[in-house]
Amino acid sequence: MNRNHANAKNNFQFSIITPVKNDEHMLKLIESYRQAKTNNTVEHLIVCNGSCKKFTKKIERSIQALKTTKILVLQDSNIAASINYAIKKANASTVVIVDSDCFMDGNFVASMTRAIKNNLAVRGKVVFKGHNPLSRLNSKLRSHIYETESNLFFAPNLALNKSLFKQIGYFNENLHSWDSEFGYRANKHGINITHENSAIVTHNCGDDLFNEAIVSIKYGEGRAYCYQRGLLGNKSLSLLVKTMSIPCVFSVKESPVYNLYVLFYSIIWNYGFLKLLIFKPAEGK
Repeated sequence: MNRNHANAKNNFQFSIITPVKNDEHMLKLIESYRQAKTNNTVEHLIVCNGSCKKFTKKIERSIQALKTTKILVLQDSNIAASINYAIKKANASTVVIVDSDCFMDGNFVASMTRAIKNNLAVRGKVVFKGHNPLSRLNSKLRSHIYETESNLFFAPNLALNKSLFKQIGYFNENLHSWDSEFGYRANKHGINITHENSAIVTHNCGDDLFNEAIVSIKYGEGRAYCYQRGLLGNKSLSLLVKTMSIPCVFSVKESPVYNLYVLFYSIIWNYGFLKLLIFKPAEGK
C-alpha cells in the first residue's frame, strides 16, 4: 500500500516508524507530524499490524495530504515484527521509533536531525502523561523507571542507524521487551546510547489495569530472557536480586497510593520473571 509517498530516491533525514493496531491515539501523532516542519525531509512509516479494515481506512484518510507518509500492512499483530519490516522498507539511513500513543513536540524534527548526525543510537526525551487517577499513577511509575534506567534503549523515541542491524541483528520478535533486549546486545558490542533531551515526544499512559498487569508480566519475562543469556552480566545471586529489584521504584516523595501501586507492579513483574526463569530455562521465550 503506497499512499502519497515521495519518490524513494529522496534523501530523508530519518524515517519515523510507528507500529499500530487499532489505537485511535494514532490520529494525534499524525496531526503532530503534520504540524512539524519536516519540509518533506522526514519519512513516516505507519505499520498497521492486525488492524481492522475500518481503522486502516481511517488512517489512510488522515494521511492523504502527507506526501512522505506511507502505510504498511501486516496481518499479524506483532510490534517487533512490524518495526523490523519497516526498517527494511525505510528509505533513510536512520530510523526513529515513535509509538502510536505519542505525539511529537514542535521542535522534534530539527532536534533529532542534529542528534543523529554523529551518533549511531540516540534516545530522545519521553514525557509521560496521565488523564485520570490510574493513568497518572502509570505516568509517575514510568517516569521514575525511565529516569533510573538512563542507558536503556527505550522505545518510543529511539533513533538507530540502520548499520546497527547488520552488526547485531534485528529486534527479537518473540519478546515483549524487544527494545531492552536489543539494547543489551548493543551494549555487548560496545555501542552506547546518546541522549537528546530537546527531541521530545509525549506518551499517553493507559488506564486498563488488566492490560497493565499483562504488560508487566511480559516485561518480566523479557528481563528473565536477558538474564538467562548473560546479557545483563555474569549470572550470580547478587545480579539476580538486582535484576528483580530494578522496577521497584519506590519513592518517599510520592503518596502511599503510588507506592502501593509500585508494589503491585513489582509483584506482577517478578511473577513473569520467575515464571520464565523456572519453567522455560532453555528457550527463554
